[in-house]
Amino acid sequence: MQRGEYMQRLPTGLVRVADHRVIKDPDQQIQHGIALVFSTFEALGSCYRVMRYCQQHDILVPRRLRGGEAAGDIRWRRPSEDIMRRIIPNPAYAGAFVYGRRTSDPQRPLSGRRTPATVRRPMEEWQCVIQDASPAYISWAQYLANQERLRANAQHYRAQMDRRRGAPREGAALLQGLITCGIWGYRMHVAYRPRSRYPCTAMPRTGTAPRCVHLAGPPIDAFVVQAFFDAMAPAQLEALDEVLAQRQRDHQRLEKD
Repeated sequence: MQRGEYMQRLPTGLVRVADHRVIKDPDQQIQHGIALVFSTFEALGSCYRVMRYCQQHDILVPRRLRGGEAAGDIRWRRPSEDIMRRIIPNPAYAGAFVYGRRTSDPQRPLSGRRTPATVRRPMEEWQCVIQDASPAYISWAQYLANQERLRANAQHYRAQMDRRRGAPREGAALLQGLITCGIWGYRMHVAYRPRSRYPCTAMPRTGTAPRCVHLAGPPIDAFVVQAFFDAMAPAQLEALDEVLAQRQRDHQRLEKD
């Protein structure tokens, strides 16, 4: 390695040999696993759909361990949306050397830490992009097309979330758009048929398990309504007492005048 040469950590599916050249992992099974992720994304168009496809067909994804005594070993993992988001946006799979994808943001300090938060930067802010730096699983043109699809997916998701934060839609569920899972912290959905219920879909999305909690809606809604009125009753009484006291003071002032 030359003085000043930067050695970037490689993702699963690429390895660095003794003379520092980067090649595809010689293990054909690993190559096939990575290539399958990209071909499935091209066909289905979202990380979530790729994850679901792999889960439905019992396809495991290779991941190289980064720390501990087993660092460098390959483990075949149950696919999750997080794993897909680590593979599909990575420009190294398009044969590119990139620097500056993540940088610190002094405007976003982490609580209890001196170092600022690390944020993802858009492609136009990357400090260095060198194409054809290593063997590729997809072309640079395909990589750009994939990123555009990811951006479109993200914009669609944000638009949906904005609509959910607005006025409640039709339906009997009281907490639609408000209730979150106490285990994962994700917003829970609303389902009906036959009665309202609040399912958490975080487990399937992370690939951890088929489902998480699934709560019946009517008992929760009734509890929230009762808690609301229990909390409001003392405040309403205090406000009424203050109104009556003010009226009495005004009446006494008028009598003096």
